[in-house]
Amino acid sequence: MCNGLNALPPRDLWPNIVPTVRALELLQEEVEAPISLVSIYRSPAYNSCVGGHSQSSHMRFEAVDFVVVGTDTKPSDWAAILRDRRRDGNFEGGIGAYNSFVNLDS
Repeated sequence: MCNGLNALPPRDLWPNIVPTVRALELLQEEVEAPISLVSIYRSPAYNSCVGGHSQSSHMRFEAVDFVVVGTDTKPSDWAAILRDRRRDGNFEGGIGAYNSFVNLDS
């Protein structure tokens, strides 16, 4: 139903994802496992189609939904690690743990 509605992010948004990627790198170093990106940039049309929030950070290329693969850990574990790194001052942003993935924006 939403196929074909998404697009690559506009070039002027590319710098926006850098802080989020840096936060993911901190997580990856700690869990020592691959991170699979589930959702990153969403065009406004795609975001609307998938039921995303009207002000979603995904549309500004500032957010990522992800899973850690190949470990026994779960989204609440990944979120806890990120919250610790955020509290340590490594990045600013939001962290949302869901049943099967984590949303991170910065």
